[in-house]
Amino acid sequence: MAIYRQKGKRVLNEGFCVAIIDGDWKVPYIPGDVTNASTYPFPVVYHFLDDIDVTLILNGDPSQREPVIKAVKEIASSGVRGISGDCGFLIHYQADAARAVDIPVYLSPLLQLPLMDAVLAGDRSIGIIAAVASSVDEDVISKAGFKGRRELVVRGMQDSNVFASSLLQPSTSIDSDAAANEVIELCLQMQQEHPNLGAYLFECSMLPPYSHAAHAATGLPVFDFVSMINYFQRASYRKEFTGYY
Repeated sequence: MAIYRQKGKRVLNEGFCVAIIDGDWKVPYIPGDVTNASTYPFPVVYHFLDDIDVTLILNGDPSQREPVIKAVKEIASSGVRGISGDCGFLIHYQADAARAVDIPVYLSPLLQLPLMDAVLAGDRSIGIIAAVASSVDEDVISKAGFKGRRELVVRGMQDSNVFASSLLQPSTSIDSDAAANEVIELCLQMQQEHPNLGAYLFECSMLPPYSHAAHAATGLPVFDFVSMINYFQRASYRKEFTGYY
């Protein structure tokens, strides 16, 4: 056994890898959703904010900046090693939030756009599926750090039946198989319309439960909130390698 020493001050969330900012949105949070703790193979903690309005975050309303920054500062002092969110449009506050604390802050899966741009062949486009397609504008893409000339194909779930009625407005249930079929249908449609599609990026925190189905149906990589959180968590908690030599 190793010798463990207490840190400089007692922290609230000892042993929690990631804290996730959770807004007041009353829907079923199923496995795979960012706000379901069983989604992760490591411990996460949620910081609930009842003073932010998800509908205002969609378009980066300035009134939401201070509650987000305040939450990030409170979380950073609690002992976690990274902070994420539960809405991809928190990208509007990403830069300010990251500057406010000394631990990594990754509020939106859209931050993966520059990485995707770097690793895909030059003629490949990136398919972005958002909760609301119209909210993915040039400002959002710029705040995500994307500076490439690659084609971005943006679609949204706002016109779907099950997904929109069960998750884009308050609800008490969801038919996850039906929602998965809607996501698959949209992905296949995008692939048919854009044969050069190289990968998908899911903006919405409620889309990861369907990433496996989308990948299986299209054969393309699917980046989402969970792929981003896993990436940073593994960098922040490196494991020692064991084996034979």
